[in-house]
Amino acid sequence: MEFVTGYRDALVDFTDSMFRWYRAYLVEAAGLGAAVGLAGREDRCAGLPVDAASPRWILHVLSGSVSGHAQPLDERLLRDSEALLSAQELRSYVSTGNQHGAQYPQPRLLFVTDERGALLGFEFGEPAGALPEIIAGLLCRCMETPLSGGEPRRPESMAVGDAQVHRLLQEGSCLSRLGVVLSTPCLRGWGPTEGFTLSSAHLRACHVCKKRGFEATLTLCDDSGHGETYPISLFLSLSRSPSLLSLFHPLLSLSTSASPSLSPSLSRAPFFTPLISLSLPLPPPCCPPLPLSVSPFPPYSVKCRAVFYCSEKCQKIDWVKTPDDVSHQNWCSKLQGYMTREKLLANLPFTFTQEVTSDTFDQERFLSSRALNCGYWAKQSMLVQAFNYELLPFWDPSTECTPVCFRGRMNPYAPLKKEGRILMQTVPVAGPSVKAPLTSWSDYYAWRGFDLDSPVAALLSCPLTIYYIITSLAPHHFPELNILTKQSLKIHIIEGAKEFDMLLVFWELSVLLPHVAFEIQFVGEALPKEADEQQAVLQRKDGHVTLVHPNFVSEEKTDKRIVRVKGYSRPYHMLQGPKPDLVIGFNCGFGLSDTWISSLPRLQSLRVPAYFSECSEYSCAVSQQSMSTATGGSVSEARVNPFRSPLRVAGGDNNMPWYSNGFLFHLIYKVAQNSKREQQQAQNLQHPHLVNPHHYTQPQHGNRTTAASNPSGPAGTPPDSGKRTRKEKKQARNAGRRRKQ
Repeated sequence: MEFVTGYRDALVDFTDSMFRWYRAYLVEAAGLGAAVGLAGREDRCAGLPVDAASPRWILHVLSGSVSGHAQPLDERLLRDSEALLSAQELRSYVSTGNQHGAQYPQPRLLFVTDERGALLGFEFGEPAGALPEIIAGLLCRCMETPLSGGEPRRPESMAVGDAQVHRLLQEGSCLSRLGVVLSTPCLRGWGPTEGFTLSSAHLRACHVCKKRGFEATLTLCDDSGHGETYPISLFLSLSRSPSLLSLFHPLLSLSTSASPSLSPSLSRAPFFTPLISLSLPLPPPCCPPLPLSVSPFPPYSVKCRAVFYCSEKCQKIDWVKTPDDVSHQNWCSKLQGYMTREKLLANLPFTFTQEVTSDTFDQERFLSSRALNCGYWAKQSMLVQAFNYELLPFWDPSTECTPVCFRGRMNPYAPLKKEGRILMQTVPVAGPSVKAPLTSWSDYYAWRGFDLDSPVAALLSCPLTIYYIITSLAPHHFPELNILTKQSLKIHIIEGAKEFDMLLVFWELSVLLPHVAFEIQFVGEALPKEADEQQAVLQRKDGHVTLVHPNFVSEEKTDKRIVRVKGYSRPYHMLQGPKPDLVIGFNCGFGLSDTWISSLPRLQSLRVPAYFSECSEYSCAVSQQSMSTATGGSVSEARVNPFRSPLRVAGGDNNMPWYSNGFLFHLIYKVAQNSKREQQQAQNLQHPHLVNPHHYTQPQHGNRTTAASNPSGPAGTPPDSGKRTRKEKKQARNAGRRRKQ
């Protein structure tokens, strides 16, 4: 089994889901346009029941730009999207231009939602006379197959958020044909109320065939035989609306070679936008839902309630997968055990714990409700394009020129003003005692003076995890290092691209351990190329923490403590240099990247203490298998990280509790052959009475014993642990010559 929850970029998952829904929308539009006609489809939609939960739907309009460039997606995205993890990998499926020099215009983007904020569908429309018909076709699709899931339904009324589109619909009759009344006047904002915002959650999918909730009814693997149906939702946040249009640019032109079988019918569909033509293979027919009285599992099997399936067929396929270690039959009971840790992981002291640890947690709504839309919080949202402040020291080391948008001091914790002031300006008189270190968020919040209503823990999870490893784990696992007494520590963070984008949070290490000088090196292929082999310094100057190039580190009005950082844009096994004191990886995912096949043996050769965090116990078990395969070693038993991020990560094809930095383990290296020999010799010298004389006595040939046949000397005498002298070697050679004669 393989899960990408906790590792896959939300933008990739979003693009994949939108691509699937929109493709199905076009295929269905082509078939219905040819067979039934728009009029027959409208009559059918007009007869649907009214949406009782939200009688009024809303049409949001984002204006396009005729001068922009909408880059077309490669058709490989549909086949290979499950292998993508980051937005950087997604770029390889997006064309950067057209060989004929053509420009792709960006049409306006149409969203349909209900009053609760559920996204029902989207379409691209051009400012032409066909726009009302495009909207009618979109509404039909939203009624019959709402993207957010649920039964087919229709609204009583429709509100529009664009004056031009509202006027076009008012003059036409497309809404009345669907039995929908146009609300007046036109909306003045994004929603019907001032606090209107849309949610953001992963669209559930079948673990085997990856069908989304709008394609099939999904059920959990459970012990009832029929599963539990889950309402499927994929929502967006329009609270930061300017960034939404750029989010959809890759989808604005799905231009591939036209299909002879699809193009004629697509062109005949009156509501079809001529912008798009597809030649992708048709999706397989949806598997029928699992019957209530049928279970593909033996009666004695234990069900985990952790994995989603769309049908009995997919459940059976997953149950008997080969090899056995990837089949659900092998993992089901283990996953059931992992699910029992859900309450333990949700045991957090914050006032918002119940909201952020729920399996329906909506991160975009959480960020929007607290106005967390700038600073490092922008990096937590897939809808806001955050500036990469960390690259400033690497742009031009010869000058101190910075872009206008970065002039002045940055507060990465904004808009949390109190927390930002404490973390960036205030330094406690003394750090916590290393003999009684902080071991929970409650302790840390009390020491720093934060309110338990503050969500700043979501940003501080990585530096606090390093602190926990240094003060609580490493002294216990590697006492010979005396890590608590070291005055300086060199730490390698492997595959730390995400952490590199939040360098300022690592200043907290110098506050927690003021007696230690930190040098942190970030290594990974995903790091920006501009940062390769470049250095920067975190320092506190004039009462504020800043990130500068080493050439500009000033001794005037500067705190003596600094944190040196360096980036390496390369795999870890290609890194050369002195051995670090500690190696750390956050949410490493050994089984999801081929880089670890070479990086783990490199760590084996260095034999340096290496700690890693994972999002779930399942990921830790996969890491154990990867470590064993790559080096023959193993990993320690996973333990819950007290400084894990409090924000639960929504699973796509599973319902397991995932938390960033949720679990910790360290590598257990395979004992080298030389080390085994040295250990045996040391044991023989320390305990000679335990030596078995027969172990050292060589078999005698005839009645003659020679130095060559019994190099150990008299029977029962252990061999000398030291090296033989030159004289002894010469005697052994002469003895060999005499035997030959």
